[in-house]
Amino acid sequence: MRVNAICAGRILTERILARFGTPDAPKPAEDQRADERVKEYPFWVGTPADIASIALFLACAESRMITGAAIPADGGRSAY
Repeated sequence: MRVNAICAGRILTERILARFGTPDAPKPAEDQRADERVKEYPFWVGTPADIASIALFLACAESRMITGAAIPADGGRSAY
């Protein structure tokens, strides 16, 4: 048996769009300053397909040696 965890960051879903708007939408000045750090990471907002790709990999035979792993899928934000 293999057990792994996908630790997803911000994923572009309807809920996130309603809360934060689109990634390219103009933002208030205070939010722009906070987002300057994020611009270094072009993939800071993922899609459901990104998470599905990781899950598909973990379900296939090629990942048979991976178990007990917490896999960050946050576009590098946790490394910042």
